[in-house]
Amino acid sequence: MDAQAVDVLIYSANSETRQAVIEGTGVRPGRDSARLNWIETATAAGALKAVADHQPPIVVLDAETPKVGGMAVAQDIRNELELPVQPVVILLTARPQDHWLATWSGAAFTIQAPYDPLELQETMVEALKSTR
Repeated sequence: MDAQAVDVLIYSANSETRQAVIEGTGVRPGRDSARLNWIETATAAGALKAVADHQPPIVVLDAETPKVGGMAVAQDIRNELELPVQPVVILLTARPQDHWLATWSGAAFTIQAPYDPLELQETMVEALKSTR
């Protein structure tokens, strides 16, 4: 990992969702943005451990993950982990009506399925700017 790389955690039990977001966003979402180092997790416990261990400045959480959805993981990150800086949360949702709940759970950004690569890239660029 080079000095300009930024860790980004993605949590989804669905490997196709993770792949769609990673491929749609890419490793450099903007011309002047940092490179992204993707950390993939498929379980809530794995996501919380990865956030605690790596302290990524950005986390992408799938709200549609069964059992423990991304909104619950966002709450757990905020309320249970002692981090020097809270990560910027991007929540993946299924419906536009979920935006208010995503905001309540601590998301700075929401992206609705199906995942448009341009929206993914633009959102990631904005998230990167908010970490500065």
